[in-house]
Amino acid sequence: MKRKYNKEFTPVGGLIEDILTRLRPESDKKMLGIWKVWARVVGENIAAQAQPEAFKGGLLIVKVAGSVWAQQLQFQKNELMHKLNAALEDELVRDIRFKTGSI
Repeated sequence: MKRKYNKEFTPVGGLIEDILTRLRPESDKKMLGIWKVWARVVGENIAAQAQPEAFKGGLLIVKVAGSVWAQQLQFQKNELMHKLNAALEDELVRDIRFKTGSI
């Protein structure tokens, strides 16, 4: 029996998102949503120095490049939560914690 091959390419990003949507817990799906809007919401400068790392029960953990960035973002925490929730069209993020590490 000959195997039929699809002659059109499927973007890998679409496949990964589909697999995550079907197989991962709800918190991972919400994290995927946060990842999608992160750079647009926080801007390129912050996105280069801080990335979402984990999300559970309304708490977003963000890894930042250093303690100076962690302190600066701590001052902007309420604004970041507001912008993220607006972009997600849901009140998902109730708190943000910043931890230093390599980006």
